[in-house]
Amino acid sequence: MNKYVRPVLRANYRKTVEVILFLIEEAERKGVYVTTYDILKTIFVADVSHINNYGRPVSFDNYYAMKDGPVPSAAYELLGDERPEKYGHVHGEWPLWQKEASPSDGNGVVKFVRPKRSANTRLLSETDISALREAMSLIKAQSFTETRDMTHEYPAYIEAWQEKGDKKSYLMDFSLLVEEKDDDFVSDVVHASHYS
Repeated sequence: MNKYVRPVLRANYRKTVEVILFLIEEAERKGVYVTTYDILKTIFVADVSHINNYGRPVSFDNYYAMKDGPVPSAAYELLGDERPEKYGHVHGEWPLWQKEASPSDGNGVVKFVRPKRSANTRLLSETDISALREAMSLIKAQSFTETRDMTHEYPAYIEAWQEKGDKKSYLMDFSLLVEEKDDDFVSDVVHASHYS
């Protein structure tokens, strides 16, 4: 009996850094801030929207089902304090943004502020930028619980979380985020992720 193997994308770390910088700048431009949760859920919503409207995600990140919803693994890694080895071509100071405690959002919550450089928007298409802006507006307009509940409704999240055992995260099947697809579409997106 053949066991189904979830398709895995090759995350574009370089582009994801620019996405994070863009979201921090966009939040500051709007007079708000973004937390880790805001950034991760914004990228998720933007990726789902973009793949369904344009045939590819913004970040090509792989998502894991966790207790509070889907988490893009490369973005999560990049938001940490250590520069990921997969993003080793960056020279100079890391991280490229400041973090501050945000106790009004909960214990241990941090917000991302004052990027150390502007996002290189040449790596982001107009549709990427539009999807990110729309997704961030949605996430910032909702409460933590509303966002959590919304992201728990995606079939890819439900399917992955049903595997719940002793782990804290489960790889989501990105193909379940696509509304209209076939096997060729899925393999094309996987292939494109190696060249994004």
